[in-house]
Amino acid sequence: MKVALITQTLRANACAAYIAADDAHDYVIFTGDPGAFAQFDLPDTTLVNATSASPAVMDPTRASQAARRHLLAWMRGGTRVGRLAERVARKVRSLWRQTDETMREAQAHPLNSYLIDRLAVLEEAEGVEELVVFDVFDLPTALAFRGTSAIRLLVR
Repeated sequence: MKVALITQTLRANACAAYIAADDAHDYVIFTGDPGAFAQFDLPDTTLVNATSASPAVMDPTRASQAARRHLLAWMRGGTRVGRLAERVARKVRSLWRQTDETMREAQAHPLNSYLIDRLAVLEEAEGVEELVVFDVFDLPTALAFRGTSAIRLLVR
């Protein structure tokens, strides 16, 4: 069995074209939005699994950016307290950025532990012979799952 990872569905059309071209194998697609594949004519043996049901799949940087935008909008509301709070926040953020380099690397490439667990269950039940990654975002997760096993890893 072959597995396709595409949690960010920007390249869903490339994934569908790749799978449609290789209809001799069974595929399982792990995606954040299974509705993105509804418009494509996939082989009947293709199974689309949603990975967005788990909070571990959500991107923490997107949530923190939204919270930051709301906080800045409140602080820039015209009060002196808001401007002072923004200066303090910038100073704290600059000090935080000077901290441990490994912590920043871990935040830049978060592993999707929920997806790794689901792939491990699939590996035990069916056996995975090939793992196809369509987003570089998913590559650290795929490499962590593969480890030292003989699973073939492709980046498309």
